[in-house]
Amino acid sequence: MKKFLIILFLLIGIPVFAENILPAEHGIVKSIEYAETNDSTMKQLVTVKILSGKFKSEEVLTENILTGNPAYDILLSKGDRVILHVEPKVEFIEDVNDVDFFVADMERSGTLYLLTGIFFCLLLIIGRKKVFTVFCLYLLQRD
Repeated sequence: MKKFLIILFLLIGIPVFAENILPAEHGIVKSIEYAETNDSTMKQLVTVKILSGKFKSEEVLTENILTGNPAYDILLSKGDRVILHVEPKVEFIEDVNDVDFFVADMERSGTLYLLTGIFFCLLLIIGRKKVFTVFCLYLLQRD
């Protein structure tokens, strides 16, 4: 039982706490300019329109460093949906609007919903009566 609770906490608890520690907003890339840095890496100057949260409808300019390693680089193009990490510029300042935005990752929720839909459609096609029976039993058990 103890192992089960630890695994449950790791699966559910840590992402909940991380959401509170690392605030994030969703945005869409409006434009990109490329610049070269002095250490032979490329930098994308990205203009992002924020789609959620307190800064909704604002456009912000942020940098996205490309190191040349595809495992770590987030190669953006115009129209991509991104997740922005929100970080205060200076600690201990009362002005909560004084923040920096950093591209944390690409937003993949649309793709995940599509794959989930395809999975359930295939499940219904292959399982037919069995899946329907399990679903009906689940509905009866809830009442």
